[in-house]
Amino acid sequence: MVDLLARAGHLEEAWDSHEKIPGREDTNVEVGEKVIHRIMKLEPSNSWNYVVSSKIYATTDRLDDSAMMIGLEEFYEPQHGAEDIYELMDILVDYMKLAGYIPNFDLV
Repeated sequence: MVDLLARAGHLEEAWDSHEKIPGREDTNVEVGEKVIHRIMKLEPSNSWNYVVSSKIYATTDRLDDSAMMIGLEEFYEPQHGAEDIYELMDILVDYMKLAGYIPNFDLV
């Protein structure tokens, strides 16, 4: 029933029906992985996606996958002070232009 409702585009009704099934746990890792991959394609640099993915894997005892997601989350997590560095770089570039610096893009 849930599948039919979802395929017909009645996602809220499908979710409500799914929630009413007694004693059912959400441990369908295959579906979770499909959702994870879709989200990663949409927002690969959103570190929160990796946190949620890690928790999904950890709850199903896939600890290697969970650890990998934690590593990716740390990679994509904004570095502390990065905004300050970029702001300082912009200021330096402005001062260089005021001093007459003309960038050479011939080698790029």
